[in-house]
Amino acid sequence: MKSELMEKRERGTPLFPLQYYKLDNEDGEFFVPYHWHGEVEILYILKGSLSLMLNGEDFSLFEGNIYFINKEYLHQYRSKDQSLQFFVYVFPLEHLDFRIEDHSQILSLTPLIKDRNFPFCIYKSDPIYHKIKAELLELIDINQNEPAGYQLQTKACLYKVISLLERYDMFTDTIKDEGYSVRTSKTEEIKNLLLYLRNHYSKPVSLQDAADLMNLSTKYFCTYFKSIFGISFIEYLNHLRIEKACLLLYTTNLPIMEVGLEVGFENFSYFIRTFKKIMNQTPKQYRTSKISPIDHT
Repeated sequence: MKSELMEKRERGTPLFPLQYYKLDNEDGEFFVPYHWHGEVEILYILKGSLSLMLNGEDFSLFEGNIYFINKEYLHQYRSKDQSLQFFVYVFPLEHLDFRIEDHSQILSLTPLIKDRNFPFCIYKSDPIYHKIKAELLELIDINQNEPAGYQLQTKACLYKVISLLERYDMFTDTIKDEGYSVRTSKTEEIKNLLLYLRNHYSKPVSLQDAADLMNLSTKYFCTYFKSIFGISFIEYLNHLRIEKACLLLYTTNLPIMEVGLEVGFENFSYFIRTFKKIMNQTPKQYRTSKISPIDHT
């Protein structure tokens, strides 16, 4: 597993490293590049739709359904649906361990931590759906309001979700759902390519460079890349650069032109056009619209 692609975001607190997020797509261009983490991720789509690339395979996520991203799975999100609203809960399975082993630990938690997978999706038509949804809504409520004892209540909800999945025999060894199968055989190739792009995005990166890395012709590489990522090589590289530009606009006082150069855009006009296309606003508008930890005056 390439540690450089691991998402190094702190979750919750050191004593309670579980984290709740509510996300939307107000800008109309939601994009989270490929990454992985050691925690399990649960998504509940409240409104709209979201595209997921999971270990190189494209999935469409729809309103009302509940999805699980297993630990250490490479995944990427994108959506142009401005109505999109979804909840995410991220948690390390290890923090659900019992200190004293019992049937629950031996028969359910230990196999899950070691080599079992959560199901890819709980559909609205599934018999288990309303039970799982009720636990997720409670999980969301207690993490939004954080009442006394919410940490214990959070764990109780997660234990309930796991017990329901066990009861309905929903855990799997591989993700297979309605004809989909995750192409894990390509995972290492994808990781190597992503690592190269993340290490070189601020420098000139040509299509030929990337194709050579994969030992492919440029023509086949373009087809291969789009089949894996859902967008063209140039689109992905531009999204990655704009993501880095947003971070610099938010955390530094660098002039906008210098920000563009820092993230690999050699032409300032192209940087402005690309930023506006992806973010639906100019770099200046983005900087002034955010409450920044620094003074940009």
